[in-house]
Amino acid sequence: MTDPVALLAAYDAQVRTALARRPPVGLRLDWDGPLLRATGWHRGFVGYRSLDGVDDVDALIARAVAYFAERGEAFEWKTHSHDDPADLPDRLRANGFLAEDVETVVIGEAALIATTRCCPTGWRCAKPRPATTSDASRRWSPTSGTTTGPGSPTI
Repeated sequence: MTDPVALLAAYDAQVRTALARRPPVGLRLDWDGPLLRATGWHRGFVGYRSLDGVDDVDALIARAVAYFAERGEAFEWKTHSHDDPADLPDRLRANGFLAEDVETVVIGEAALIATTRCCPTGWRCAKPRPATTSDASRRWSPTSGTTTGPGSPTI
């Protein structure tokens, strides 16, 4: 498969909420509409496949912030460059989040990209995982003072 649209669809369908299909030991999961909320690690996590059809994204964000604040737990909200609404990063900032470093996932057919040397000197290469696509990701951490101590976001 080399079609970018098909690769992106496969990534969204198979990777974005994969935790729900095979949660690690100690991780607790629950859903709030399209949001998968994970707790029990060094900090919480919010994942989703799509926010399409959500009438009030701001209310969904506020509920996630309140959920983790009630637990006293820092959390990450990972966005993707193709997420809708397009202004999701602005909405997260308006709710007290700061963007962490951009992450990039690059995929392709192994036969087309395999070489004897995985990466240039100084780069780290990871084993390929199935069903991912080229995608810039952002992790967002709340900046409010509701979480402190180990696991709090690094600002």
